[in-house]
Amino acid sequence: MKILRIEEQDLQIYNVSVNPKTILWGMFLIAVGLRILYVTIFLDPNEYIFSDTRWYNNAALDLANKFDFWITPNNEGIIYSLEPLFALFLTPFALFSPGYFLPVRIALSILLSISVFPFFKICRHLVNPFLSLIGAFIFLFYPFYIFISGLLYPAGIVMILLVFLTYYIFEFIDRRSVAAYFSYCFILFLLFFSSNLKAFT
Repeated sequence: MKILRIEEQDLQIYNVSVNPKTILWGMFLIAVGLRILYVTIFLDPNEYIFSDTRWYNNAALDLANKFDFWITPNNEGIIYSLEPLFALFLTPFALFSPGYFLPVRIALSILLSISVFPFFKICRHLVNPFLSLIGAFIFLFYPFYIFISGLLYPAGIVMILLVFLTYYIFEFIDRRSVAAYFSYCFILFLLFFSSNLKAFT
């Protein structure tokens, strides 16, 4: 994939030649391992941190079974009104492992780590390769960014989409690429569903 392709000349750091691509891929693999370690060892796979996760999960289960967002079971007719985007993200997992959050956390860990590649390319539009690698390191290993891998909350998905959105803005400016433009529009459309909406009633 083009977005994962890093083409940079070797850097000279204290008279040592280093390849930015090798360093970035190394950081990515370490970050994936660290996140998976965090969500598998330090978190209960069946528990969640915020109570809203119960609503997201129930909405995903209802989408998987009836293609409709969850309504509270007390017959009061309260319509699901949280962000549809995260419930949609959870739906494929609800089909195969309902109520079991470990696969979701692993998927988020991988996706959050993968987003470092477009982030690095965004940095390269602004600063040199060395500073871009420092930015990528902070991006991957900032504690809060690791924490949200297991949060089961829309923040992780929104962060990923915002990184890719910014990447495609730069791609379109640089190359006037039709593919970049439509990718930007599609991500913007997805981000629309990251707002609280009383949809699919």
